Amino acid sequence: MTTSQSSPSLNSSPATADSVIQAIGYTTALAECLGITLPVLHGWSATGIPPQYHDRVIAFAADRDIPLTRATLAASYKPPANPHEIVLALGGRNAVSALTGASKNAVSNWYVSGIPPKFHNRMARAANDLGIPGITLDLLEATHRPQPARPARAKPARCPTCGRTVTVLAETACAKSIPVQAAA
Repeated sequence: MTTSQSSPSLNSSPATADSVIQAIGYTTALAECLGITLPVLHGWSATGIPPQYHDRVIAFAADRDIPLTRATLAASYKPPANPHEIVLALGGRNAVSALTGASKNAVSNWYVSGIPPKFHNRMARAANDLGIPGITLDLLEATHRPQPARPARAKPARCPTCGRTVTVLAETACAKSIPVQAAA
């Protein structure tokens, strides 16, 4: 019994990195070969496979008789534009954690808060050394958000009547000191 499955053709001009990754298949084996996690590989479906991995991906595809060229991979790669894409381009949370010395959770927090300035030079230098286009000091500076990612918490205060700790918000004030009025 034979089944006909159509896989994306790599001989035509590839439209997206997703079509390249689907054509290669074997995602778990490919992730292991590249030393990355599956979420990083799936993230590359949108952004493309970073240049530092091209030779290993081409060798992996050749072992499975899948025609793949450096030009195909380069055409499907999109330079990073935000902190998440920068982390993916550098090899994911684990690789960036090892590169910067920050914890993996801290690196994950950068997706929201931006990459802290103390890591900009190190990450730009690493991107340059790895041949990753588009990761510049200007881009890294643009990703940093100096304001907190979450609003500040309401500061607790003491109720002057009973001494209980209450938040400053009226709806959580102590019932003994402020009578709650029903909405009209």
